[in-house]
Amino acid sequence: MSSNDIRKLQDVLGIELVINNQLDGRRISPNEKGEINMRNYNKYVAWLKSNDLQFPSNRQGEVNRKRISDICNFGRDILYKDTNAVAQQFDTDVKNIGVGASVSKDANETLAAKEKASSATASRLQTELEAKTKEVEELRKQIKDLKSRLRLAEIKGEEQQASFDMMLETGGRIFL
Repeated sequence: MSSNDIRKLQDVLGIELVINNQLDGRRISPNEKGEINMRNYNKYVAWLKSNDLQFPSNRQGEVNRKRISDICNFGRDILYKDTNAVAQQFDTDVKNIGVGASVSKDANETLAAKEKASSATASRLQTELEAKTKEVEELRKQIKDLKSRLRLAEIKGEEQQASFDMMLETGGRIFL
């Protein structure tokens, strides 16, 4: 769910936006913030129930606390602290409402993007592999050619050595 989608849902739900502990330009107390958190959370739960939806889940199939806290405009830690009313209500609501499937539209889009990127990478790697294979074949041909030239040079060197040895023995020079 993108930040624009979250903002639209917040508007639909009438979520009160507290930014830097300020609401509508005035500083609020921690108690007021707790009350606003509870109101925002209750609006979200009411919306889930009215639309016959479950809490969103993450890839592991657990409740996606991050998404819930983003929508409700509070820190995700609020849903973990057993000492606050929101966390206690949250635990009860998860049991009553349940957790939805982990694959969402966003996840499908993400998977499609990853598949496209993987396909492009695979194509690029295939092209590189073909180029490297061609380069290896050319190098093998060069090695074969150099080996034959080396063998010819060795043979020529052996012939010259034999001719030199013969010249030293006989005192005459023989051209091959």
